[in-house]
Amino acid sequence: MESFDKEQLKKEAKKLLKIKGKTRGESYLIGLYLKKKYGRRGVKKVEEVVSEIFKKPFSFPKGRPREWYPEAKDVLIILTAKYLFNWKEKDLFDLGKFHALHSFTIKILIKFFVSERRIFENASDYWDKHFDFGSLEGAEFNEKERYLVLRIKGYKLHPVMCPFYRGYFYAICSCAFKGEVSVEETKCIFKGDPYHEFIIKW
Repeated sequence: MESFDKEQLKKEAKKLLKIKGKTRGESYLIGLYLKKKYGRRGVKKVEEVVSEIFKKPFSFPKGRPREWYPEAKDVLIILTAKYLFNWKEKDLFDLGKFHALHSFTIKILIKFFVSERRIFENASDYWDKHFDFGSLEGAEFNEKERYLVLRIKGYKLHPVMCPFYRGYFYAICSCAFKGEVSVEETKCIFKGDPYHEFIIKW
């Protein structure tokens, strides 16, 4: 584990936790990823730092809780792991892949919406069932040239989520699409664009 600036993390957390918006999330998957990568000691370290920031005990849930809770909470956990373990973009991308591949909801989505077009057409419905803010829009679908464009609007929490969602989309599309998949973020709200835009090619 790397040393890190805890005060800087606390400053970022203070801003982050003011952002409204809830998710019907699966934060236990972040704990599973940390356990796989760092063992129980790594999980404990993240829990200790997050507990200090929340000023109350925190531990990863053991099952699949489906209640609504602030999306900022999950982002803070990911940001804490980034600071603690000196994560780079690839680590955040890998977390996004893991999250998608182990999500019960995504397994159902892939089972019933197995074509490229149906994934594209149902993206907004999936988002609306799991977030009470923002939107995921299918902006363009080109079957001939084998690409589609997705846009996340109204979601501005922290840049760590950009590579996370690249990995998330990559995992889903790698399972559902024919051929090798690539995902590129071509617009980013943290770079002055009005939304996050991802081009997915297969």
